[in-house]
Amino acid sequence: MKLNNKFKNLNKIYGGWLSINNFQLCDILSNLKIDFLGVDLEHTPTSIDQFLKFVSICHSKKISCLPRIPDLDNALIKRLLDSGADGIIAPSIENIEQIEFLENSIFYPPNGSRGYGVSKASNYGLAFNKYVKNWNKSAVLIIQIESIKAIKNLESLISKKCVSGVMIGPYDISGSLGIPGELSHPEVLNACKEILSICKKYKKSCGIHDTDPNSRSLKLLDKNGYNFVVIGSDIFLLTKWVNNMNKLLNKK
Repeated sequence: MKLNNKFKNLNKIYGGWLSINNFQLCDILSNLKIDFLGVDLEHTPTSIDQFLKFVSICHSKKISCLPRIPDLDNALIKRLLDSGADGIIAPSIENIEQIEFLENSIFYPPNGSRGYGVSKASNYGLAFNKYVKNWNKSAVLIIQIESIKAIKNLESLISKKCVSGVMIGPYDISGSLGIPGELSHPEVLNACKEILSICKKYKKSCGIHDTDPNSRSLKLLDKNGYNFVVIGSDIFLLTKWVNNMNKLLNKK
């Protein structure tokens, strides 16, 4: 089943996360039994050329590849999609104008105004007609809700059909509330519950990033109503290993 259909059907979806722009690391992560790999371009120096290689690795393992863009940049979105991205993860979405911009940039006419071009996405024109015909039905748009303003506007944001799912950003929500990093604070937890409730009302997929997953945390997220979860990340995995090794070395 296509990834966008899984989002629309509220199926259980798992994603991975790549922040370090290393091809071997991407190759290792692509062995995870996941539906997509998120590639962070918001907080990293990853280039289009590097992303092009990440897409090839993901697609060779039958995994969708979704870049998180740094901002609303039509030219960047076009180049990422032409590189073979299966959609876009858009951070810090707060208003309907941003959704309309994304819709316009991501989708071909009549849904949007994405320009036509011969690129890797269409196998350099060899599968052009098939790619263009299927794109508007298969493209994934995940919006990240990361502020109180975004939560207030959420109903209007997810009323747009182009939005495949919502991903909660609890760190930024905690900052928006003036309690940065306090992820277990009742105000942060209530904000996440409100997002979940609105998504359920509109039958939109809702997900979150579990940076240190285990069987208990995944069961809890499932119980709470999240139907997609990004599990761990390369950076958190490595820094956890470093901390554990330092504790081991300090015992000697």
